[in-house]
Amino acid sequence: MTKDVKPNSYSKDSQQGAPPVPASTSAASSDASSKQKHSPPTVPEEPIKNLSVKQLVRAKHTLQQRIKRQNETPEQQAARRLRNAELNRKRRQNKEDIRVTIEKTKNRLRQRIKREIDRMLRTRQKRDDFLRETFEQMGAVFSDEDMMQYQERVAHVLWEISKGGSAGPTTTTDLTRQAVNVSQGITSGVLTGVVPLQTGLIPNIVNTGVPTGQTCICVPTGRCNATTGGGGGTTDGAGQLDVRIVSNPSANTGVTLGTTTNTITSSAFTSVLTVNIVSPATCQSGLERCCMAGSYQCGLQYPPVANAPAITTNQASYGEYPWQAVLLGPGDVYVGSGVLIDSINVLTAAHKISDYTSGTRTLKVRLGEWDAAVTTEPLPVQEFNVARYFVHPNFNSANLRNDIAILRLSGTVNLGTTPTIATACLPVTSFVGSRCWVSGWGKNDFVSGAFQSIPKKVDVPIVDATNCQTALRTTRLGGNFVLDTTSFICAGGELGKDACTGDGGSPLVCNLNGRWYVPGLVAWGIGCGANGIPGVYVNVASYISWIQTTVAAV
Repeated sequence: MTKDVKPNSYSKDSQQGAPPVPASTSAASSDASSKQKHSPPTVPEEPIKNLSVKQLVRAKHTLQQRIKRQNETPEQQAARRLRNAELNRKRRQNKEDIRVTIEKTKNRLRQRIKREIDRMLRTRQKRDDFLRETFEQMGAVFSDEDMMQYQERVAHVLWEISKGGSAGPTTTTDLTRQAVNVSQGITSGVLTGVVPLQTGLIPNIVNTGVPTGQTCICVPTGRCNATTGGGGGTTDGAGQLDVRIVSNPSANTGVTLGTTTNTITSSAFTSVLTVNIVSPATCQSGLERCCMAGSYQCGLQYPPVANAPAITTNQASYGEYPWQAVLLGPGDVYVGSGVLIDSINVLTAAHKISDYTSGTRTLKVRLGEWDAAVTTEPLPVQEFNVARYFVHPNFNSANLRNDIAILRLSGTVNLGTTPTIATACLPVTSFVGSRCWVSGWGKNDFVSGAFQSIPKKVDVPIVDATNCQTALRTTRLGGNFVLDTTSFICAGGELGKDACTGDGGSPLVCNLNGRWYVPGLVAWGIGCGANGIPGVYVNVASYISWIQTTVAAV
C-alpha cells in the first residue's frame, strides 16, 4: 500500500530550488502528484490590490522562475546547480581579486606616502638648519616654533636661492645695477634688481691707526662691542581718526629745519671729533676707540659718542635712531618722518606725502638730522630730493587702510661713513607683548602741544589686535568699529606715552637680540597719550612682499 503524498511536500532538493519529487514512485500517486504539482499557486486577490507595479512585476518573475524549475528534469537540475556553483566560485574569486588589488594599492600608497614624508622631513630639517643659521647670523631668535613658522615665510626666498648651490648663497648679482643682498626680511617674488637692504656696520675696537674708509669715535670703555640698549559709529573709523599729520608749522619756533653745510662746526664737538676722526693715537682715559668695520648689517645702533650734547628726559640722544629720516617740504618745512630701509629707499606713511605725489611741490629727505634748531649737526648729514613716489595702490585716505609709501631717493646714501646714518631691519617676527620705541619731532600734546627741535622718544608696548579693537570701541569710533589687522597694529595705551601729531611716518622699532626691527609706522590714533587707548601703526609685516616688489622697480 502506497503512502498518500501531500501536494506541497518537497524534498531537500526542492528547498534549494529544484522541483518537488514525490515520496512514492507509484503511477497513481505520481499522476496525482503531477497534477497537483503543475497547478499554479493560488494568490489571494486582496493583497494584490495593495502591491505596486514594481512588486507585481517582481512577483510575476518569481512565479515564472518557480514554474520553470518545477518543470526541469533531473539532468537540467544538475546542470543548473553546476552553473550556479561556478558562478558563485567566480564571484568569490572576483571579490578576492578585488580585495588583493585594493590591498596592494594601499600598500603602494603607504610606501609612497612614507617616502614622501621622509623626503619632506629631510628637506624640512635641512631648511630648518639653514633658516636657523641664517637668522642667527641676522641676530634673530629661532627657537620658538611659532616664530620659526613666521620666519619661514620671510626666508622663503633665501631657501629657494640656497637650494641652487651647495654653499647656500644669500647674494645674487644684478648686472644692470649692483649686488643684491637678500638678508633682509623679504617673503616672496623675484629678487633680481632689488637694491641692497643693508644697514648698520658691526663696530670693533681699534687701538692704533685709522682703518681705511672707516669712521672712528671715542666711546666709553666696554661699549664698542656691547649691544646698545635704551631708546630704541563707523566700522572703519573714516572721518573719526586723529591722523598723525601736521599743517604748515611755521608758527612753531624751531620747526623750520635749517640747511646743512655738512661740516663739523659745533663747539661742543670740535675738539673731540677732530681727535676721533682725524686719527688720534689714543682716546682719553675711560674711553676706547671704536670704528665701524666688519660685515654691514641692518638694525645696529652705534655706541653713543663721547661728550655728546646733553639731553633731557624722553629726548633721543644724538644718533640713537640712525635710520630715522626727516621729510622736508619747500623752505625746509618739517613734514614728517620715515625710516631708511636700504641705500635709496625710505619707508613712510602714505598720508604724509599726499600733497607731494602730484603737482610741482618738492619733497626732500634728510638723514642724520638731530637738532632742528641749528643749521649744522656734529656729524655731516645727507640730504636727497625724492625722485619717485610709490604709494600703495589700495591706500584709502578716509580710513587710512594700506597707509604705506616708499620714497625713492635721487641719490645713493653713503652708508658706513657715519654712525648717525644706518638702516632698520624689516620685521621677521611678531612683537606682540614687547616694549618698543617710537621717536619723532612731532607735538608733545595733541591739542596744544608744540613741535620739538630735538626728537622725543617713548617706549610703548605692542598690544594684540583684540584688546586694541575693544579699547578703540570705547572711543568716538563706537561699538561697531572693526580694526583692519592687515593694515594696522597697535601700541601704547599708557598715560602720557604715545606718538602725536607730526609723528606720522615715524618708525616704531623693536629690539631683538641687539638688532632693531621696524614692525610699525606711526599712522593714527584717538587723542594722544590717553590712558587705555593705544595708538595705531602701519603693519609693516603685511607689506613686505609689496616693499620687495617696489624697491626692485627701476
